[in-house]
Amino acid sequence: MGNELFRVRRPFWWITSSIYVEINGKEVGVVHRRWHLWRRVYDLYLGNKQFAVVENPGFWNWTFTLKDIDGKVLAEIDREWRGFGFEVNSL
Repeated sequence: MGNELFRVRRPFWWITSSIYVEINGKEVGVVHRRWHLWRRVYDLYLGNKQFAVVENPGFWNWTFTLKDIDGKVLAEIDREWRGFGFEVNSL
């Protein structure tokens, strides 16, 4: 096999979840999901400092906006919905 560059760890979760990125056993980044009834909101951290927020405006919306801590848009990720049959077959 090859050398391990980094490790992504996601412990068991009930409502909110966190994903940890580690290099040589040292945590370098974290993604925390904030609980919301119909929106998906993720806080992104490098070390202990938050550098961005990923937001999704609604339950059926597949567009995610990445904003810095000042609220300026850094990127937008859009996923085209191609229909239930196609999505189920692509799993």
